[in-house]
Amino acid sequence: MSAPAPFLTRGPDTFLALAAIVAGQLYDRAPPVIALSPEDHDTLRGTSAARVDATGAVRPFQAADQRR
Repeated sequence: MSAPAPFLTRGPDTFLALAAIVAGQLYDRAPPVIALSPEDHDTLRGTSAARVDATGAVRPFQAADQRR
């Protein structure tokens, strides 16, 4: 199953949240908007990819994730 890529922000972003709501109304699909703490955002900043699980937890993409 694939889904729209999430927007990972450094703290709340009302503009992106509103854009996601509008996309959901117009297209029946809305990208998740996940507000990260500044520390978590900085941790992910140096990575090329991340994975978001069903609970909304975000973690750096690992080579082992490619086999799933």
